[in-house]
Amino acid sequence: MKNDTLKTVRLSTALSGRNLDAVLKTAGISKYRLAKDLGISYRITQYWAKGRRPSPSMAERVAAYLGIQVAPIDDHADILARLDRIEAKLGMKEKV
Repeated sequence: MKNDTLKTVRLSTALSGRNLDAVLKTAGISKYRLAKDLGISYRITQYWAKGRRPSPSMAERVAAYLGIQVAPIDDHADILARLDRIEAKLGMKEKV
């Protein structure tokens, strides 16, 4: 199941902790469905949701499944800017 509203993101951040839950919610799928479709244990998706990060190869598989485009990030400022945009789009950033 793919969702065109998901944008290019930094996988190591987007696919762990509460970010994973938000990404899956946006895509309209559950951790159980993700696990089943990828042929992995549901427990693994639970670990990711608790903050563990998927391996780079698994992160790429999850991204492909969700239709997330992966782009290289050049520097620290670029990483922070992208994270701010992702958090804002997912409604995770507090408004000041």
